[in-house]
Amino acid sequence: AFGLAMKLHRAGHLDDAQMLYERILAAAPEHADALHFLGVLAHQRGRAAQARDLIRRSIAQAGGVPDWHNNLGNVLLESGQVDDAAAAYEQAAGLAPQRADIQNNLGVLRREQKRFAESEAAYRRAIALDPEFVDAHTNLGNLLHATNRDEAAMVSYCEALALKPANVRARQALGMAYYTLGRFEEATKVYAEWLRDEPDSP
Repeated sequence: AFGLAMKLHRAGHLDDAQMLYERILAAAPEHADALHFLGVLAHQRGRAAQARDLIRRSIAQAGGVPDWHNNLGNVLLESGQVDDAAAAYEQAAGLAPQRADIQNNLGVLRREQKRFAESEAAYRRAIALDPEFVDAHTNLGNLLHATNRDEAAMVSYCEALALKPANVRARQALGMAYYTLGRFEEATKVYAEWLRDEPDSP
């Protein structure tokens, strides 16, 4: 039943997946996987409080799964509970120190806390673990730009674009960085190439 619920969930059949998760929990109220993925589903549907409760209950049953702490961090951060999200991401990072995506999330969290040095360190750890992680390069560039290090930011944006030339966030940020520095010809080139690839982009 759980396997079928997961298959339905991945396929986007949320009503059917929810019904199966709930039936599983009616028979086995502490089924950790069903608790967790019903929580993920609740988050997808914008039910943050229910999502937090279900995911926390799943972690109480099986606390050694780094993705579950990471998911809890995502829900908490989106709910504005920054300090609680930090604790969840730290737990995830402790369980899986080699996971670049978790380090990237920790970087996002630290920036939200205005702990910029720690945010930068987390992004750089993510990049060291996975040099082709486009989001980490872009996020690092955004942080460097926000802390008035535009030349260094452009290096990160260029890295992101080299890895994924159609990355909208990196293109937008690189264009703005060139513009801020008064390098208008280079900014124009970024936007012209973007417009060539996306002629209908407002």
